[in-house]
Parts: sequence; structure tokens; C-alpha cells
Amino acid sequence: MARGRLGRAGRAPRRPDRSRSIARAVGGVLVVMVAGAVIALTGEGRIAVADARAQRAQAPAAAAAPPSILHPPRAIFAEALATARAALRERDAQERRALLDDADRRATMAAAARPAWGEAWALAAWVRGLRDGSDSAAARDALSASYRATPFLRHAGAWRIGRAFATFDLIDTQVRARAVREAVWLMRIDPELVAPVMASARGSSAYRPVLLEWRRDRAAP
Repeated sequence: MARGRLGRAGRAPRRPDRSRSIARAVGGVLVVMVAGAVIALTGEGRIAVADARAQRAQAPAAAAAPPSILHPPRAIFAEALATARAALRERDAQERRALLDDADRRATMAAAARPAWGEAWALAAWVRGLRDGSDSAAARDALSASYRATPFLRHAGAWRIGRAFATFDLIDTQVRARAVREAVWLMRIDPELVAPVMASARGSSAYRPVLLEWRRDRAAP
């Protein structure tokens, strides 16, 4: 009888060991899953770069082909964005430059196909900023074209006013005025943007005009 009790008592401590074994097994599975996800993301990035390279090498003329029913401006815009993102993952400087050139061509083509499409010009400004510098003449030209095409952008507006504020002394008077109005408009429709927009303007020549316009807007009935 005592042996039976001792036997049962002796077997009881095995449960924590089993729990630890299960925990180790689950932990191992999670490690494998995380590692697999990292490998998959890395692989996707490499595939995107390779695909962008292949498209540019195989059909350089197709990249400059005009829009059509089967190749609409939005598809060209998506290609430009994907190519620019592939360029960000490209380690070779020469290849990165070539990908950004291709992305710029596609973004400019999409913008030309729909002249009132400010998002396409904003994409071109971003691509040119990556390639030539955000304060370069090419990037500023695309930024100005974006404001002329579409004075107010809901989704790309926060990025656009940031670039306008950073180059405020280099852009023309009309573009400055549009950037200020867009900043005030964004703060009006989304109060959560007030702090980041003001922070973006602060320290630049845009701060005073943005602040004055914002006060005027708030005082208006």
C-alpha cells in the first residue's frame, strides 16, 4: 500500500516535465515559423528586385509604350511604384539608378496620360528625390506639377506638404501658396494632423504663412 502511494507520488512530478517538453516544442515551432516568415519576406524582396531588373532588361521599349486599354495609367502607376520599391532594396548603385530611371519614366507617363492626376506627379517627385536628392530641380519640378494638377491630396498630402516645406525657398510663389492652403485643409479635415503638420512647418520658411492661414481659417464663421 505504501509502495503504491509512493509510486503514485513518484509519478506526479513527471507532469511539469511533460509541460516543459510541450512548451519547448511549441517554442521550436514558433521559431521555425518566424524564421520562415523572415526568409519568405527576404525572398519576396529579392524576387521583386529580380523581376524589376528582368522587365527593364527584356523590354526597355515596352516601359516607354503609351497607355492603352490593356495598359491603363493606373497600371503604369502601380508598375512605377513597384519598381521604385525594388530600387530601395537594390544594393548595386548602378542598378538602383537604372531602376529609379525606369520608375521615373513610368510615373511621368502615367501623369501625362491623366494631366489632373496629382498623385502620379507626387510619385514622380518621390522617385526623383530618391535618385537626385529631394531638393533637386527634377524633384521640385515634379512636386510643382503635382500641385498644379491637384491642389489638394487626401492621402499623399501629408508627404507632399512636407516636401514643399523643406524646399519652400526654392519653389515658386504659386506652389508655396497651394502648399500652405493644402496644409490648412488637411488640419481642418483631420484634427489629428494639426500637430504633425505644424511640426513639419516649424523650422522652415513655411511656418509663419501656415500659422497665419490656420488662424484665419479657424476664425472664419
